[in-house]
Amino acid sequence: MKEYNGKFCLSLSNSFNLSEIEQLEKFHSHKIDGFFALYQNYEQVTRLKDFANKKGIYFQSIHAKHHPMREIWFANEKSDAVSNIIADLRDSIISAKKVGVDRVVMHVYTGFYKEDPTVLGLKRIGDVLETAQKHGVKLCFENLEGEQFLDAVLTEYHNCEYAKMCYDCGHENCYATHKVVDKFKDKISALHINDNLGIRSKDKILSGSDDMHLLPFDGNVDFSRVINIIKYAKLENELTFELKFCKDEIANKYRQMNFDNYLSLAKERMTEVANLL
Repeated sequence: MKEYNGKFCLSLSNSFNLSEIEQLEKFHSHKIDGFFALYQNYEQVTRLKDFANKKGIYFQSIHAKHHPMREIWFANEKSDAVSNIIADLRDSIISAKKVGVDRVVMHVYTGFYKEDPTVLGLKRIGDVLETAQKHGVKLCFENLEGEQFLDAVLTEYHNCEYAKMCYDCGHENCYATHKVVDKFKDKISALHINDNLGIRSKDKILSGSDDMHLLPFDGNVDFSRVINIIKYAKLENELTFELKFCKDEIANKYRQMNFDNYLSLAKERMTEVANLL
């Protein structure tokens, strides 16, 4: 079997109950090549970048803060909440540029309501994209609940080279975003690989609790489809995994493991994914 020569990257997570630096120490010892981090502030990413440089670890991307992104679409024009969200998004982009990270991942919508995108929301996303373009940072929008909002953004800004998609295969499985992923496959510029059990409600009602971030092959994600998308996006040389200890009891087996043993198992599963390429 051909040895995988690309990079394995893994998300930092507060669910691991270790500091970010402690996590990076563990990643490095298990030969995980890179990472991404949820943005807090410039001081945080500078600290991570300095440590990564010392260890030779790849800082793959920054994930913007988890804001109530529904506000972007529906809050009034003078909303202080929206102003703060946009300021935070811009700050994450500028900080990424300063530390040499070329991608920021962000959500475009949060919530499970049946509603439609607004012109005002598209304009606000466009304002953030202007900052990304100015600083040469790709803005990678995740496929999440409310796929019509991602559809609207990538339709409106399809010709912008800094408007990209982050393909999360777990989100596709539990939030039913197959249509928007297929429509905009040419926009995929980042990956979040993980697993879950799909939509568990008997009535097929979407729920955030189904987004489990399990190790690959512990759920029912169709990894043959995932591999085809990875190849289409030409991201074979950078496999990025977003793994966490979710609150669901299904993750108890992870929490009960020594973290080094968990990372060893995670690295095995990463290798299994790579072997499908």
